[in-house]
Amino acid sequence: MAYLRWGDSHWYIYWESTRASRKEDELLAVWHTYASYKELGECKFEYEELKRIGCMEELKHFLANKLSKSTFKRITKKDWEELWQAIRLWIEDVNGWWEGKKE
Repeated sequence: MAYLRWGDSHWYIYWESTRASRKEDELLAVWHTYASYKELGECKFEYEELKRIGCMEELKHFLANKLSKSTFKRITKKDWEELWQAIRLWIEDVNGWWEGKKE
């Protein structure tokens, strides 16, 4: 499921799969328009690590270590807001998915 797509956004963000054996292992792919090919392959994050991020500033700090400096500099305020919203929505969706699996 895609949360943001290029064309309407600088992001392409999607739920990688639901083949995880635990909720904490679910993956969210986070790609930015300006990311290098190498970065695209490395920007997949587990539920567990994204769940620990409590605000947009923490998100920026987290991604500062994952993206190249040139990509990071090109991310706008609007981009950060979209990304933060997409991550929060994805976490809600993962929680709902796993609650449904328990029933």
